[in-house]
Amino acid sequence: REGRAAEARLREEEKLAKDCTFKPAVSPLADQFAHRTHIGERSDEIAVEKRERLQRLAETVRADTDRELTFRPSVGSKSRDLTRGYGGFLAEQRAREQSHTQKMQALRASRAEEERRSQTPRTRTQPRTPRSPDGEGGP
Repeated sequence: REGRAAEARLREEEKLAKDCTFKPAVSPLADQFAHRTHIGERSDEIAVEKRERLQRLAETVRADTDRELTFRPSVGSKSRDLTRGYGGFLAEQRAREQSHTQKMQALRASRAEEERRSQTPRTRTQPRTPRSPDGEGGP
């Protein structure tokens, strides 16, 4: 049964193809693109190529910039003595910043949880009072 239907469809398509006489003129450039795979199928490959190209460009720019930066300061003993205690100060600042970041993450998580809870339907604990026939509430 399916074979007959397929044969009938094929015959119908052949009849329609005989009536179609238009043959478009395709340029050689367009003909090259006709045999390529669809861009959607190549999107991952294109993204990887782009990422690699940008990385090479960034490395080139960084190398050029590094070549131009020739200044090398010479730090004297007085300057070293003045900045010696900054190591502890900087470590304390990093610890404060890390603590602050953790608190902010906890606050965001708490707010997100509150938001999630407020969007979930709540079940009623008390039954509604029936309306009277005149539309007023309660008995």
